[in-house]
Amino acid sequence: MIRIIHAEDEESWRYLIANKINRESDMQVISSVTSVNECLQELDRAPYDIALIDLNLSEDEDYAGGYGLPEKFNCYIRT
Repeated sequence: MIRIIHAEDEESWRYLIANKINRESDMQVISSVTSVNECLQELDRAPYDIALIDLNLSEDEDYAGGYGLPEKFNCYIRT
């Protein structure tokens, strides 16, 4: 099972994306978070295979949105 964390600050998008992904037999959204800080806390707690991140997350200290996350985890952005 592919474990996914989804970071999105708009509730309607969180709902739509999670429902679409969870219909797949080999993927599951394990955690949906609304901010960069929540995402960082969750990534420290559990392993994930994919982080699906809104690059325009609005509530963070440096206003970098999701763009600031890849460098913290030695990964890259794919759009």
